[in-house]
Amino acid sequence: MASAIAHDDILSLSEDLVKKTKTFGADHAEVVIIKTTDTGIDVRNGEIENSDYSDAMGVGVRVLIGQKSATVSGSDLSPQALSSLAERAVSIAKFVPDDEFSAIAPEDMLEKNPNYDLGCYDDAFPSLDTLREYAFETEKVALSYDGITNSEGAGCSFGSYALGLVASNGFSGLYQKTLFGLSCCVLAGEGTEMERDYDYTTTPFFSKLKKPDVIGRNAAEKTLKRLHPKRMRSGEVPIIFDTRSGRSLLGYFAGAISADRVARKTSFLGNAVGEKVFADSIHIIDDPHLKSGLGSCPFDLEGVRNPKLDIVTDGTLNHLFSHGASSRQLNITNNGRATRSVSAVPYPASTNLYMQNGTMTPAALMKDIDYGLYVMDTIGHGINEITGDYSIGAAGFLIENGEISYPVSEITIAGNLKNMFLNMQAANDLKFESRKNVPTLRVDGMTVAGE
Repeated sequence: MASAIAHDDILSLSEDLVKKTKTFGADHAEVVIIKTTDTGIDVRNGEIENSDYSDAMGVGVRVLIGQKSATVSGSDLSPQALSSLAERAVSIAKFVPDDEFSAIAPEDMLEKNPNYDLGCYDDAFPSLDTLREYAFETEKVALSYDGITNSEGAGCSFGSYALGLVASNGFSGLYQKTLFGLSCCVLAGEGTEMERDYDYTTTPFFSKLKKPDVIGRNAAEKTLKRLHPKRMRSGEVPIIFDTRSGRSLLGYFAGAISADRVARKTSFLGNAVGEKVFADSIHIIDDPHLKSGLGSCPFDLEGVRNPKLDIVTDGTLNHLFSHGASSRQLNITNNGRATRSVSAVPYPASTNLYMQNGTMTPAALMKDIDYGLYVMDTIGHGINEITGDYSIGAAGFLIENGEISYPVSEITIAGNLKNMFLNMQAANDLKFESRKNVPTLRVDGMTVAGE
C-alpha cells in the first residue's frame, strides 16, 4: 500500500482524514503522513554483508475535543483503514483526562509559505550498483594501508523522505528531503593490541558525497594513529574535544533547553533564559532554514513558523526550544520547534544547531597547554541530566607542550556541564556534517582519571 501512494497524494489523503475526524466529533485535528524509502549496501572484507530496501508509509492523527486529546497511528492508507483510524482517535479522546495545555496552533502563528525550497532534495537517485561500488571501493582503499588488519565494514546508503502535515486550523504543507551516506570502519594491530576508528559522510546530494578514496583513507589513517595507546596520569587538565566528540556536548545542551524538560524540572540548566550559561565568546544558532542542512524543515510539525534563532549570544541564553504545549505551560513565546513521529505527540527539539567559529585555529587553541588531553571518542553515557554531572570514558591523544603527543585510552573524564560550558572556548574549524555541529572545543578545569 505504501509504495502505491505518490508524494502528490499525501496532502489530499491528509485533508480527507482531517474531515473524517470532524464527522466523528473532533473539534480539531492534525494529520501527519510520512513516506520513506531507504536503500543500503553493507560490505565487509570484500563481501556483501547486507543489502536493504524499504518503502514505508506512516500516518498519525491527533484529535482534540475540548482540552482532551489523543494520538493514533497506522500504516494502512486504504479508505476503510483511514476511516477506522479517525473514529478510533475520537473515541479515545473522549475518555482521556483534560490537558489544560493541549490546543491546536492559532492561525496567526502558522507558516504562510510552507512549501519553499530547502535545498535538501536530489532527484538524481543512484543505482544499487553505484551504492555497491562506493561501498566496495571505500573498504578496499582502507584495507590497502599497511597496518590495517581487519574491517568492520563499509556501507553506502540512500534515503528519500516526504512529510505532509494538514490541520483543521487551515494549515497544509509538504516537504521532501534526500540523504546519502558513506562510511567505513577498520581495525589495526593484532590480538589485545587492536584499535579501531571510522570515517563517514552524509549529505542531501549525491554529487556532494565525499568520494570512497577520501573516506577509506581517513578511516585508515585515524585508526593507525591510535595504535599502541598509553595511559596518562590523573589530575585536573585542559581538554580539547575534536569536532566529532564535541557534538555530544552541544547535544546535552540542546536537551537541557527543551521547554518540555524545563517545565518538568528535569533540566540541569532550569529556565536560564537571560542568564550567562557559556563563556562570553560562545555564540550558538539554530537555523531550520539552512540550505542543505540535515535538520532543515520549512515549518515545525504543528504548522508553526520556525524562525532562525540566536540561542546563545555572548554566552547568554536567549531562548528555550518550545512548541505549543510547552510554551503555554511556561507562558513563553512558541518559537516553532515542534517535531514528532507519526505515533507520538509533538515535542520541542533543535533543527540545525551549531556553535559559531571562534577566532583561533585548533593548534593555537592548545598552544599553551603543557599537559592535557585531546579527545577523539567518548564511550558510554555517564551524564546526569538533572544535575549536569558528567563522567564518561574517553580515548584520544595526550597533549604535551602545546602539541599532540602519543595516543591514550582507558581513561575517564569528568566535570559538570554547567561549569564546562562556562569554561569553553571554540576554534575556527566549524563544518556542517550533522544536525548538530561545533568547531574544535577547549574546556579547562576538567578531571582525568588515568593511572
